[in-house]
Amino acid sequence: MGATIWVLPEGKEEDNWDHSFMLSDEKKLDAISNKLNVTKLSEFYDYEFEGNYIDIKDAIITLRALIKEIKTTVIKLKSKKELVEELEDCLTKIHQAQENNIRIRFSIVS
Repeated sequence: MGATIWVLPEGKEEDNWDHSFMLSDEKKLDAISNKLNVTKLSEFYDYEFEGNYIDIKDAIITLRALIKEIKTTVIKLKSKKELVEELEDCLTKIHQAQENNIRIRFSIVS
């Protein structure tokens, strides 16, 4: 099994969704982010075990922009459908954390 991303609200140590397409398409997603002038998705990734929590507002802006761009333009990605589903799942979890006033992180696990 390769590395994946877990979207972890503070106090939670597991995710029920494998976000591996986000990680495997990291360079392309960062290039799209640069083109759209939003924070690179990889800047939200937490490679530490201490909990590098993200700026929720910036993450929402980035995720919305990426989802819209991927859905509306021709971009070569490993699997557009699954990638969009992963990004939408992240957005949902971020909104839930925001509503509950809980910090969240994108933890890289292998």
